[in-house]
Amino acid sequence: FWAGERSASARLLALLPSGVGLIFDSKKGRYLLVNSEKDVSLTTAPSSYTNIKPIDPVFGPRGRNPIERQKNLNFYTTLRISAAGAICASCVHLALTPIDVVKTKVQTDPKGYPNPISAFQRVVKEEGLATFFNGWQPTFLGFFVWGGFAYIATEFFRSQIAERIGTAATSLEVP
Repeated sequence: FWAGERSASARLLALLPSGVGLIFDSKKGRYLLVNSEKDVSLTTAPSSYTNIKPIDPVFGPRGRNPIERQKNLNFYTTLRISAAGAICASCVHLALTPIDVVKTKVQTDPKGYPNPISAFQRVVKEEGLATFFNGWQPTFLGFFVWGGFAYIATEFFRSQIAERIGTAATSLEVP
């Protein structure tokens, strides 16, 4: 997919000092930082380690999401991405609803609520904790729909840009 270019993971691994590397330990299910007197190859496991697979130089220790490498988004993948976006966006914004309530109180009555901390304390004292979740339904529904569309749009445009730019797209990758 990124023919001829090194991935961001490979470039980061190149910054490690000589004799330091990462290898995957299948028993622990994670990468281990290895320090040896001689250079550590990232593509072959040292002979002293058994049942350890070397780092895949394409995917690296960070790994890459297969969806990111898939150019054609099929219905099943699109549905999964949309559901992930909808659930994530709506839950995060639901959790942030109390902050939004405090912000609205401070904006609409700056004399009664001079700062966010006093606004929070006054709302708890006078109106109760349930007040922080007034209006959660439209927030949840709105961000559920928005999250689904936004994640799909992001993946669609990412694949389109990568397809049109080709190997030059590696310089646009966010590490």
